[in-house]
Amino acid sequence: MLVKKIGRPDPDTGLKAEIQAIYDEHEGRYGYRRICDELRNRGQKVNHKRVQRLMKVLGVEMSRAPEEIQIISGDGGEGRGQHPGPKLQGGRHE
Repeated sequence: MLVKKIGRPDPDTGLKAEIQAIYDEHEGRYGYRRICDELRNRGQKVNHKRVQRLMKVLGVEMSRAPEEIQIISGDGGEGRGQHPGPKLQGGRHE
């Protein structure tokens, strides 16, 4: 039997506000695991799957730090920093 929840107040209103507050407090660097841990530290007993679902409903997700670009060599990508090897002249190493 399917029970409709029309007209009922949202039981997750307070939890949604708490999740949004933690997310904003840490500038979007917390994902559902860390938010779940923070909620537990604040005394709320909550399941990680519930936090993940509510974050999806709120449209918040962890933003990642931009990755550093590592320059391997300054030769425009030619050679990629490899050693050119010994120069041969007349069949002998110099």
